[in-house]
Amino acid sequence: MNSASIAAMQLTNLFTVLSTITIIAGVVLIINMFIMLAEERKSEMGMARAVGMKRSQLTKLFLFEGTLYAAGASLVGIFVGIGIAYGILYAFGSIISGFFPVSLASGASSAASSQ
Repeated sequence: MNSASIAAMQLTNLFTVLSTITIIAGVVLIINMFIMLAEERKSEMGMARAVGMKRSQLTKLFLFEGTLYAAGASLVGIFVGIGIAYGILYAFGSIISGFFPVSLASGASSAASSQ
């Protein structure tokens, strides 16, 4: 293996580890959100139970509310993540083009014309 392949594999491993840590942190934050929802509304849950709401209905209500929060946060996270990824790729592209005089646009067009 040449040094470029080794460097690419190391960069791939780095991004894999970082993305795994990010996913784990996201899962922990979602669990924490459900816990905070329940903890913050103990008195509300007690009143709902006193009025006649069943435990299963209360659980479904909080599950639905937490799912809505998680879905909204996921959508925001997707678009912010795409924006950050674009920024990182743009920064890497400008750094690499500073060292190597290569235009990515001309490389793509020449590769397409050669096929």
